[in-house]
Amino acid sequence: FPRYCNLWVYKNMSDSKTDILKLYSPEDLSPEDLPPEELLKLIKKEKKVPATTNIVATPSNINELDEKNDIDLLVTFISLYSTKLVHKAKPEWKLDENDTPIFLNMKSNSFAKIIEGPFMSSILHKESYVENDVDDDLTFAQAHVENLKRLFKGFPQTILTQLDDILNGVVKLLAALDTAEWKERENHLNSYVCYYFFEEQSMQPKLRTFYFNIDVKTFKIFIPITIVIGEGKHRRTVPGPPKEEVKKKFVMKYFDSVNNIDAVQMNNNREFINKMIDKWTKDARKEVEELFKPETVKV
Repeated sequence: FPRYCNLWVYKNMSDSKTDILKLYSPEDLSPEDLPPEELLKLIKKEKKVPATTNIVATPSNINELDEKNDIDLLVTFISLYSTKLVHKAKPEWKLDENDTPIFLNMKSNSFAKIIEGPFMSSILHKESYVENDVDDDLTFAQAHVENLKRLFKGFPQTILTQLDDILNGVVKLLAALDTAEWKERENHLNSYVCYYFFEEQSMQPKLRTFYFNIDVKTFKIFIPITIVIGEGKHRRTVPGPPKEEVKKKFVMKYFDSVNNIDAVQMNNNREFINKMIDKWTKDARKEVEELFKPETVKV
């Protein structure tokens, strides 16, 4: 029971009754449901709605590590598996403004279910799991800095700076979405982050995951002010004046989990994982791998 103790929590992280996601086994997801050309179109649409983020911390001797190839393989497999699951649940979605709120929650939930599910749990051995609640009064500047330090406590500043750049990019994409109408449908915004890294001494590959459940009303603290200037074809949006350094409420729940990547089980399942990726992508595998290419952090 403890190994899967967080699955019941994840089921309650959305406000919708319409985004119940069934975890099918990889073998049960037919490639015919999503031909390669449609698969590529869907992945490109998904990338504009950053429900999930993959980050790989690469040490200087990474070229000597076969495990790096395994991490790249896991990134592709889990991401593709998620796309297939969500499409099977909601094949009619166009990922427009009406679909976006529920998509964010279902996509995040799909990553959680896959990583906690029976197949991946044979490869990923849970080392730790923590649930945290955040209810702070923060300024715009503090919201970025404090949350980054909270999540990656003890990390050197060089890594924090790189992570800040990556996560700020995600926040900007989320901020560009129209969340003003969400309150009637969704009270929370969900996002899932996978952080792959190597333990410094043993070089043991690990996966740390963050499942964020953010109060939509308080998410605006992350959104910088912009103004529209010009008219007609010259009309454009530019950064506005700095936000007043007034503290505002920020409310979030997040789940922080660390998993060891079992090299033996990865070796035992590598052929199957490759087989499933080939089955789902057919002749579009290289393009799919490029679309799912993770963000990288140099350590």
